[in-house]
Amino acid sequence: MAERKEHAVTDNLEAWFEQLFKDPYTSYLDCTEFQVDLFETQHSIIVEAWLKELEVDEIEIVRENSTLFIHLYNHEQNCKRSRQIEFPFTLTNRVLSTKLEQSILEITISKASSSSPHSAIYRLQRKK
Repeated sequence: MAERKEHAVTDNLEAWFEQLFKDPYTSYLDCTEFQVDLFETQHSIIVEAWLKELEVDEIEIVRENSTLFIHLYNHEQNCKRSRQIEFPFTLTNRVLSTKLEQSILEITISKASSSSPHSAIYRLQRKK
């Protein structure tokens, strides 16, 4: 039964990736807001947000049901850039970790559900 459920999740992810990459609005947002790339590993989905050339002093990551919001703030210029990614599964019970390195924000989302409560909002301060 668990193996059947795992195949269903994998099939949903494959269809989701295909739909996401074929969506012209995704490419438009890559150019107008900031570029986002997605990768799949055996145990997780990795979201990379490219922050090069952007003056950002605060990053806010919010998960709400099956949607991941990434907000970039420049408080000096009173500017905000945002992207949202709709996943084919709920994010509420998934382990999420973040890493900011060399202008790339990496968000790792576990494929497996967890019974532990997780924060809905993550904030990172970017060093200038």
